[in-house]
Order: sequence, then C-alpha cells, then structure tokens
Amino acid sequence: MKRYWAKKKRSKSGKKLTWGQFLKNKMSKYMKSEGSHKGAMKRLSREWKAYNKK
Repeated sequence: MKRYWAKKKRSKSGKKLTWGQFLKNKMSKYMKSEGSHKGAMKRLSREWKAYNKK
C-alpha cells in the first residue's frame, strides 16, 4: 500500500512544504546527527518555524 505523502518530496509548483513533507525530508538525517528523537524534534521545530517565516 502506497502512502499518499510518500509520492512527493517537494512541491513542484513552488508551494511551501507541509509539516509532514518537511519532517519526512529531514528526520532520518537529524536522528543520526542528534542521536535521539527529542534532539531531532527540537532541531526540526526550530527550522520549521524559520521556514514558515519566509
């Protein structure tokens, strides 16, 4: 079964990413670098807030 959010990594029309897309694109890399889920989520949260200000 395919997941609907797994089809696109980025919006081709130039629209902003949703939280789910943003999370999917970065979570694995941040889990490895931060070493924990809590650290990765804090970093993602900071970056998401900055991303939404654009």
